[in-house]
Amino acid sequence: MSQMLSEHTISNPMLRSGLISLGEGETYYRFDGPESGQLVLMVHGATVAHWEFDMLVPHLVKAGYQTLRYDLYGHGQSARPKGPYNPKRFITQCEELLDAFSVPNGIVWFAHSMGAAISAAVLSRRPQLAQHIVLSAPMLNFSKTNPVRWFMRAPGLSPLFVRSVVMPYLHRRRHRKYHAIGHPQLATCFAEQFRRPNTWRAILGLERDGSLGDQSEAYRALGAFADKVTLLCGDADSVIPHDDIQQVFNLLPGARLHRLTGLKHNMALASAPLIASLVLNQSSLNEF
Repeated sequence: MSQMLSEHTISNPMLRSGLISLGEGETYYRFDGPESGQLVLMVHGATVAHWEFDMLVPHLVKAGYQTLRYDLYGHGQSARPKGPYNPKRFITQCEELLDAFSVPNGIVWFAHSMGAAISAAVLSRRPQLAQHIVLSAPMLNFSKTNPVRWFMRAPGLSPLFVRSVVMPYLHRRRHRKYHAIGHPQLATCFAEQFRRPNTWRAILGLERDGSLGDQSEAYRALGAFADKVTLLCGDADSVIPHDDIQQVFNLLPGARLHRLTGLKHNMALASAPLIASLVLNQSSLNEF
């Protein structure tokens, strides 16, 4: 069983974690909470890992839920396989993980940013899995507003650009943000994952291979099951444009949409009690 990046953040005697071999390599997973509890599957966003839910999980466990988190390929402690880091790779990884653990139907699903797009694609194919789906700051098309997308796609230049410019910038940005919200330990988690060999390849592939591009089709495909979906957005989110959130909402007729005043992109870290209350009680906020 592997050592967790964020073990110091959560103390939980009901922890079960490790590495499981899937089709393209080892995937880190972590269960928290009682095995008899209602399962909440959590899918993280780009460039972070399972620990982005460290502040949210204890609230769910305290309420009697069991959570399952994992690291996407190229993130956290999971493998960095060669080949394209496209949506298909992440969709397949998620489906293989679900099958490996025989995840039952009727679970709660919580996904953030890029993880929301991955989840929408999976659940459009397996809608019976989810009793309810919470998509937090769902990413629609980050590439559209990514100011360095052209450099990240430039043949020959892109690997050097990602390693010498993009990754140091992300490291500084996360260090500043995690300290600002009072969770400096997560800056260490972020730095540890970036030190793993070939992380740069995954960061580059997210942009080059389409995982950060237009995900309209994934949300459109989930639209037939939109009555299961709650969308969360922070009105101070500078990563996902408000127009993109509205477009996702339009693709999911029947979904519920909540604007959270003053919250930024990673709501589950900065305002974990509020986000937990939404996961546990969908009627706790007014729709708009």
